[in-house]
Amino acid sequence: GSPKVIKIIQNAPVMPDDAGPIYGEDNVCMGSQDVNYSIDSINNASYYEWKIIPDTAADIYGNDPSVTLNWNPNYNGLATLKVRGDNQNGSGAYDSIQILVPGKLTVNAGNDVSSCSSNDINLSGYASNYKEVLWKSSGDGKFDDSTNLNTIYIPGNQDSISNSFKLYLIATPLFSKCSSYLVDSLQVTISRLGKINSPSGPDSVNTEITRTSTFTIDPVQNANRYHWYVYPEDAGTFDSQMQKGLITWKEGYEEDSAFIKVVAGNDCDSISSDSVRVKLYT
Repeated sequence: GSPKVIKIIQNAPVMPDDAGPIYGEDNVCMGSQDVNYSIDSINNASYYEWKIIPDTAADIYGNDPSVTLNWNPNYNGLATLKVRGDNQNGSGAYDSIQILVPGKLTVNAGNDVSSCSSNDINLSGYASNYKEVLWKSSGDGKFDDSTNLNTIYIPGNQDSISNSFKLYLIATPLFSKCSSYLVDSLQVTISRLGKINSPSGPDSVNTEITRTSTFTIDPVQNANRYHWYVYPEDAGTFDSQMQKGLITWKEGYEEDSAFIKVVAGNDCDSISSDSVRVKLYT
């Protein structure tokens, strides 16, 4: 009779199914510990291969459908968590989730400011890893845009007559679970001129013997310049050195007196002293 034909049927290797969605937080705080992630069981998987990219972002504990992550306290940025099922025949496809680790909240209102009473104030604040910012004032002025880091403050009536006031920059975090709000402030000092006294110096001068005379003025608060004057102008010429004025008397000046005064000022204002009379003779 005819020989028998025996057919041998080999089953294809059974591979793990592709990984399903990863369950867990897609944002965590720097240094968070014991954060759980999981997936549904993968058919035909003998074990689970979990990976974090970059690998310095966190440590993974476990190789089951559920794992725990301890996040590096120095890491911030985006990280990718991946998982797939493996068995002796191979591996299924990865599933992944991106996780945001925001950096620490910071805020800086800027340097203290000296300003004229009526001048608008340009502000350039700084903040990082924030959701919103808001400017506030201890005075009665208003902001051009209180929710913008770079804005303008328009002083109010009370601001203009006060000596100083504060401006506050408040920043809220991207995620309230990571930190509370932060506040920084700057102080605005109004560069208002103080009291000015009369100049000091000789009250009489023999211009034939003394060709030059020195006059001085006490410091005036917030003044950064001083200008010296003599009247009549043809009595002499001043060489101004801030709080000290050196006058050279003019030869041939025939009047018996001259008047000296000084004007102190800054970028905001100026103030004049009383005039002092100097008797001149030869």
